[in-house]
Amino acid sequence: MIINHHQRKSGTHSGTSGEEIRGSSDILAFLDCHLSIHHDKKKKLIKVTQTKQREQEERKPFYVKYTDVDKKIIFEFSGDVKDEEFIGKVKQVKDFIVECLAKNTEIHRSEIVKKIKDEKNLEIGESTLKSATKELLEENIISQTKAGGNNSVFKLKG
Repeated sequence: MIINHHQRKSGTHSGTSGEEIRGSSDILAFLDCHLSIHHDKKKKLIKVTQTKQREQEERKPFYVKYTDVDKKIIFEFSGDVKDEEFIGKVKQVKDFIVECLAKNTEIHRSEIVKKIKDEKNLEIGESTLKSATKELLEENIISQTKAGGNNSVFKLKG
């Protein structure tokens, strides 16, 4: 188990929780599982997002509430991040991909996260991107070709 508490500060990375890890990209590539944890002090709430899971399907983001009781911290599952929030982001990403492909003949997977942050000011994680591209492929709207490593190229079917 590796615990890295030195993440990049907000606004200094390209948007995915996996890219918040400071240091070499080899760190994330080496991991079987990565959890990103964001703390809301006012609400005493922690949002846990699984950004990588090599062996199984990724877990949807969820909240953990914590309380101080007799000098002890008690953690309690507080529910999944609302599906509407996740579904809304997936729809935005799907629309963006189709919009990009209408202007260009193809787009590389690695470009999507950066472009959507630059052009729409929307930060997305790997699970959101995976869901969006999977839905577009299943709906027969786009095609996918492998481009070496973990990269893929997407094109509009037509």
